[in-house]
Formats: sequence, C-alpha cells, structure tokens
Amino acid sequence: QLLFWIDTETMSKTINKDCHNVIIDLTADNYHSSSGPIPGQTRVSLPNDHLNYMITWGSLGIALSVMAYMYTKRGLRGAKAYD
Repeated sequence: QLLFWIDTETMSKTINKDCHNVIIDLTADNYHSSSGPIPGQTRVSLPNDHLNYMITWGSLGIALSVMAYMYTKRGLRGAKAYD
C-alpha cells in the first residue's frame, strides 16, 4: 500500500499492530548505509502567506463584483439592436 503522507492509523492497519502517534525521523548523523532509506528527507515548510492570499482573493472578488454590476446594468437597460 502506498502512503503519500504520514498516516499512523493506516500504517497500524497495514501491519495489524496498534501504533501510537509518534513519528521518528531518520537523521543523517552517523548514518552509514547504502541500502537503507535516505536520511534527512522530511521537510516541513509552513509559509505565512495570508496577506498574499487576502490581496489575491480580494482583488478577484472586487473584479468579479464590478463585472457582475456592469453586466447587470447593461442587462437591465436592454440589448441594443443592430441593423
């Protein structure tokens, strides 16, 4: 079974053992093995981009509101007939 993230519940069901929510990550300190797992691969990055998200979604919301207003205003006046 493939695991794309650390899921201790699925891991415990896979090996039919009761596991606790403790993760031990292998580090590169004094580790010498050519056939084992590669140590130090766990990277945790939680960027704080809330201002960027607010500006992006706020501007999209304003643009959509303006477009909807313009469409509704034109729709209430009626379409112009072309000869």
